[in-house]
Amino acid sequence: MSRPFAAALAGYYGFNNLGDELLATSAIHYLEKNGVPRERIVVLSASPEETASSFGTHAVDRWSFLEVYRTLRRSEVLLFGGGGLFQDSTSLRSCVYYWGLLHMARIAGCPSAVLAQSIGPFRTGMGAWLARNALTLCKVRTVRDQRSLDVLHSWDLAGELVPDLVMGLSFSKQENAPLALLVNLRPWEGDLSVLTAKTVARYARQHALPVIGVGMAPEDVQLLRSFSASGLLPCKDIRLVRNWREIEEIWSLGGQAVGMRLHFCMISLLAGCPVVAVPYDPKVEAFAKNWGIPLLSNKDLPLVPWPVSGLERVAYVRQECGRSMEKTWKEMSFHEKTS
Repeated sequence: MSRPFAAALAGYYGFNNLGDELLATSAIHYLEKNGVPRERIVVLSASPEETASSFGTHAVDRWSFLEVYRTLRRSEVLLFGGGGLFQDSTSLRSCVYYWGLLHMARIAGCPSAVLAQSIGPFRTGMGAWLARNALTLCKVRTVRDQRSLDVLHSWDLAGELVPDLVMGLSFSKQENAPLALLVNLRPWEGDLSVLTAKTVARYARQHALPVIGVGMAPEDVQLLRSFSASGLLPCKDIRLVRNWREIEEIWSLGGQAVGMRLHFCMISLLAGCPVVAVPYDPKVEAFAKNWGIPLLSNKDLPLVPWPVSGLERVAYVRQECGRSMEKTWKEMSFHEKTS
């Protein structure tokens, strides 16, 4: 007898982090394209009521382990919908939580898959052990960068390299808008954010560009406001981006972009906005190198014009997102029927 939910989605959802909400948006979009209606999708979220309202799906509290277990018992498959979940660079708690979730899914008889993940980086042996042990339970593993695929292979685990799920979203950009310098900064260890702010402020003065601060999460906005108020990085405006409509509105104002977060750089690429990436994390550096996006050096921004990857390649990668999701869904449907 089939279970009420065709798919349970797990990720860093419901934390007001735009990148992760876009991953959920894309995963749900592709599930629908593969014949799964929204009423048969359930999302594990830190803000279940908000998530259910935003996506038109079911949602449960990710911190209620009893509710999560009951949900997995009622779900045909568990999908980890993109992101960098298996790492301990921010905290070991991430590895512990998702390790526990995968073991819970196994007990509940719910086959699991990880979609377009980044694996690592790891600061501790325990974090790496938890990630490897958890990923052995997955029927399908796809990763979004070569470094992560190398990690899987070093663990004797099979995997496939696929595009980030956000690359599957379509962008509609307005034309003939005033052009500003879009800047995304996030709190990070050391003085990287401060040095980047100084470099960007100098560049904006030299080229007479207004700066629009773009927050992908509330902590980004707080940091940008503090830099603007102190005069370190004066901003004409600072915006917290919450959905795809606001993305299209804000990126229509951007003639150039400088950013730390991976999905800020990715959205700039999709919008055809020349971008310089700040490589605070290996996943950002890997994405930038793959797409020929210049990286911020310790001294200055690169000379203009900054390169923009061709629209043909972006369109091809969008198609690859669809093909990889279709393949994964067929494989998971097979495992569900034979388990």
